[in-house]
Amino acid sequence: MAKRATVKRSGGGSVVVVSPPAPIARRRSRGGGVRRRRGGGKRRRVSGGGSGGNIQNRMIGHAVGGFAVGFIEKSFPQLPTLPIVGKKGAIAIAAYMLRGHSPILADVALAAAAISGYQLGSTGSISGEYDDDVSGLAAQV
Repeated sequence: MAKRATVKRSGGGSVVVVSPPAPIARRRSRGGGVRRRRGGGKRRRVSGGGSGGNIQNRMIGHAVGGFAVGFIEKSFPQLPTLPIVGKKGAIAIAAYMLRGHSPILADVALAAAAISGYQLGSTGSISGEYDDDVSGLAAQV
């Protein structure tokens, strides 16, 4: 309610002064209140992903990942060949599953996926598949 105050005039009559009411306090659905920092105001950096933030570091990381894919394929000729994805796809899946917080394994997974996608687009098959006659995603033999 609005507050009423009575003010007496020197001339005899009294005047009633009405002040406006306080604004209605609304509840906020997002928690409201004051948010405070923990830990004395120290700021922490959050990493931007597998290879850092800028494009140069990302390109170098992906190049190192491509080198690692080639090295793994050369060093382990008995790698399992998965249908549809081939050897490079198997490397990409294994690196993706094992990556955890390792930026190098994340780069290896991305580079292997890019290489296998390139091969599928350019030749219609990914090297290391079972038969040379089988190609494409849904080959019917």
